[in-house]
Amino acid sequence: MPRALLVSLTALSLAACASSAGPVYGPSSAYSNGAGYSDYRIENDRWRIRYTGARGQDEDDIERLALRRAGELAISNGYDWFTVVQRQIDTEGDENERPVRVGGSIGQTFGSGGFRGSSVGIGIAINPGAGKTETELSLEIIAGRGEPRPEGAYDAARMANPAGAYAPGAL
Repeated sequence: MPRALLVSLTALSLAACASSAGPVYGPSSAYSNGAGYSDYRIENDRWRIRYTGARGQDEDDIERLALRRAGELAISNGYDWFTVVQRQIDTEGDENERPVRVGGSIGQTFGSGGFRGSSVGIGIAINPGAGKTETELSLEIIAGRGEPRPEGAYDAARMANPAGAYAPGAL
């Protein structure tokens, strides 16, 4: 195998590994791929949190990180708990798309005077991002203080802690 081809394949393999999705946590403006969170306050105790996962990032991770941001917002504004009043998830991409595709064609032409021509074409398409989806989760939350907590309320301190337990509806 020629050395240049070996170097090219190695570089392509490393690039594919470097682009694999990993947990991304931070504001979406901090990442060139748009992954991360954004939020805005609707009312004093109500926010919309939008979390965009990195390409191929697991939907459970995206939800866990969106709830983490919700917990941080509640805590930083003096609230003890929050409830999710609206949840919407959007997914783009085709998880069945293959990262390497090979295609070909054969053509033949006939002309006057017995002229005849043939052609063969082969193509290879490489798309390291193929087969991965991009997911965006939008949560609308209402935060509160003290007791009684509504059924299904999340404990803000527990959700804001990255090492904290992730349990939907955890009190």
